Amino acid sequence: MNIDYLLKKEGITNIKELDTAKIKTISKDLAIKLCLAFPEHDLDRQALYNSFCSLDMYTATMPKDSSGAKFVSGYNSIYFNENLDFSDIPDVAMHECIHFLQEGRLNNKSKFVRFNLIFFWSCS
Repeated sequence: MNIDYLLKKEGITNIKELDTAKIKTISKDLAIKLCLAFPEHDLDRQALYNSFCSLDMYTATMPKDSSGAKFVSGYNSIYFNENLDFSDIPDVAMHECIHFLQEGRLNNKSKFVRFNLIFFWSCS
């Protein structure tokens, strides 16, 4: 299925790519928060950061009933509601990046770990 069709089906329009600096800021915040939240998994902060930086991130007009963000599986992209305050984006992105991790698409994956009934790749 093509990405344009998927986005249209979800009601996502007026897409604008986030600049590299914003993607890096979001990725850094997410990597730090995940490592602090789950120290028992010995997550590699740099590997998480690198993987999150590899995601395509956009702002877009989204339906009012959306959660504020949408991870599109298979396309490694996250779409954020254009009305979100930038300071809120990392919190909204956390849920979407967990979907990314669940797919096992983390760069430099090295071992499989159990994570509260969710399996994902971690690097160590």
